[in-house]
Amino acid sequence: AEENIRCWSNMPSVLVIHVSGVSDSLKTTLERRFLERVTENHIFAETLVAAIFTPNDEAVSRKALMNMANAACQTRWVVSGLELERGLIISSETPMFAKRAAGIYNGSRGIVFVLPAMASSIPIHGKNELSSVNLSEFQVYRHAITNQLTAYDCISDCLPDTDKDVSISKRIFELWMDAVDAEILQQKKVNRVDFETTLNRLKSFFIDLLAQDRFWEYIDFDYSPVMMIDNMSPFSGMSTKEIALEVDELVGAVCYNELRLAQLLALGYKLKILTGAFVLSDPISRSAARGYIAQVSSNEPFDNECDEVNGQQLDTSRCDGCLISSENADLIEYLVMEEIRRPMK
Repeated sequence: AEENIRCWSNMPSVLVIHVSGVSDSLKTTLERRFLERVTENHIFAETLVAAIFTPNDEAVSRKALMNMANAACQTRWVVSGLELERGLIISSETPMFAKRAAGIYNGSRGIVFVLPAMASSIPIHGKNELSSVNLSEFQVYRHAITNQLTAYDCISDCLPDTDKDVSISKRIFELWMDAVDAEILQQKKVNRVDFETTLNRLKSFFIDLLAQDRFWEYIDFDYSPVMMIDNMSPFSGMSTKEIALEVDELVGAVCYNELRLAQLLALGYKLKILTGAFVLSDPISRSAARGYIAQVSSNEPFDNECDEVNGQQLDTSRCDGCLISSENADLIEYLVMEEIRRPMK
């Protein structure tokens, strides 16, 4: 979380933390940590940190936390959807590409940019510290980078065999890579008509997910789209935060993650690729997200990453914490279909 804040430099950011099984000493430690960061580094002075404490080890809705963070944002453009629990860190140039896109599209409204989320099997910097990756480093280690984040979750697979989330993340990655190769690296030419056609197909694919006959096909979606969203909606006098929110009740980490993006596109938002911007994890950032730092000393594949965590195999699941089980099928369908219709009421 702190490395992501540093990447944003002097731009405002919001961090919402849930801490379960909390004690008074832990509250004090957390408060001191961020107060010290503000004193040591002026960058943290632009960050709002909100901590939610619960006395027991109980589940909390990640989507509810995202709604809290979005509600606190006062900027027109907001980047959200970053899964810190997967060790994802924005690239060092992402703030620059985001600011540039916001300026270019200042005269438009109702736009959603998507960023690819990727994982590297190699410690990019080959040392025991967290640090952001730039586009040049991405090019060097491109052979070791994948869009399949689940390969590095190191937790039990709770979902049926499906490639729908991998397919969507792959499409986003391939479109982004084409744009980077053509516009930034100038290594190849991309047919703009074909590019826009593929982007429109992706948009149609997301909108189709809202159809009631496809509801159960996409309820489990182990990919959280990373988006830069325009808070100025296509509708005059209405903000994005008013018409399309995450659904608090869909608690699980894999529970209909694509719903908000699908809603926005169905409401007429334009889908764009945020060229040059990306988020990435490597063995160092992923181990930090699990609560320890992997000891590496070179830029070599870290093959035993999932073998042990502090000497014990992880015994968790991405499906843990879901408050709505498959036994309540009618309730789940009711909630999602009501949410789909809500912006039209």
